[in-house]
Amino acid sequence: MSWPLVRLGEVAPSKPLKNPQIIDENSVWQLNLDKVQSQSGIVIEKVYDSVESAGSSTHWFDERNVLYSKLRPYLNKVVLPDEQGLATTELVPLCPDENRLDRKYLAYYLRSNRFVSWISDQVAGAKMPRVSMKVFWEHQIPLPPLEEQKRIAAILDKADCVRRKRQQAIDLADDFLRSVFLDMFGDPFINPKGWEVKALNDISLGKGVYGSGKPAVNYSEGDYRYIRITDITSTGDLKEKMVSLQDSEQESQKYLLKDGDLLFARSGATVGKTFLYSSKYGRCIYAGYLIKFSINRDIALPEFIKAFTDTSIYWNWIRSKQKVVAQPNINAKQYGEELEIPVPPKELQMKFVGIWKKVNESKEKWINTIDGELVQSLSQKAFSAEL
Repeated sequence: MSWPLVRLGEVAPSKPLKNPQIIDENSVWQLNLDKVQSQSGIVIEKVYDSVESAGSSTHWFDERNVLYSKLRPYLNKVVLPDEQGLATTELVPLCPDENRLDRKYLAYYLRSNRFVSWISDQVAGAKMPRVSMKVFWEHQIPLPPLEEQKRIAAILDKADCVRRKRQQAIDLADDFLRSVFLDMFGDPFINPKGWEVKALNDISLGKGVYGSGKPAVNYSEGDYRYIRITDITSTGDLKEKMVSLQDSEQESQKYLLKDGDLLFARSGATVGKTFLYSSKYGRCIYAGYLIKFSINRDIALPEFIKAFTDTSIYWNWIRSKQKVVAQPNINAKQYGEELEIPVPPKELQMKFVGIWKKVNESKEKWINTIDGELVQSLSQKAFSAEL
């Protein structure tokens, strides 16, 4: 079965709300991109302020619109607003033709890997990449009958609900670990228990090492898995679908990870993200936008350092070191010499790591029992008329 293809500009043109019904001019929902969660389109926080404070680079929208971020499309920010408000002009107010295109179906299509991959190749601008809207409007969306669109959206809604519940459970587990960390070791910023403070280089077996700059190829069984920043999930795990680096054995051995190695992202929107490697991931090497530190276990346990990177003090330090707004960057020297970590006795670290491992085993069970790519897998079938 195949469905007709229709231009986005024909069925979902940009139509800001022209005559908003303003009840209170001092309390209007104002939506900026930093309040939209990547990949899910969830609004992290609703901010209400006066109409006057919004400025000129905004437009009105309401619950009939689908708001699409034309800036950095790979971040996949697509919002289904539930009330009237003012949005930054970076959010395009699509207005689907209700007689031809279901609003939720459109949102799921724009969030699909199929569309995100395509539109990411159409951007212009190095520092602030934006979608070419001329190309965007010409894109052809598969358009089944309206009832079929609603059926697909309902299925994807259920899958997304499962995904969110799983994420909530994982978030609660992470909150618990942070609470245990603070209870056992105190706030690292205050260091109330007076632990000795060491730079990252001083608890590592050498300085940070940048990864390979070689291009990736499709992964096949037996290859080295090639870890890039985008392969590290929000839960600190690795995506199932990976690429590989097919190169000389000598080149691969140079970047081969060992149990307990920590990777730090050094650039872009994910700067500061960390990943703790273990042999369960198979043979892995890492890309150039990641920096490896091998922790000296006589001084500190890698799991303890990983837990430290989940604290607010670590992330405050990351923000303080971001020198360039458009393309934040923290190099190996900064990580190694300037990131200071309170180091408690090994016995106490071991006690914490025992708890850390049990909680993470539970997290893995939750992740494995529910397909992490559930929504994307279903959407791929849905938009190929296979659902």
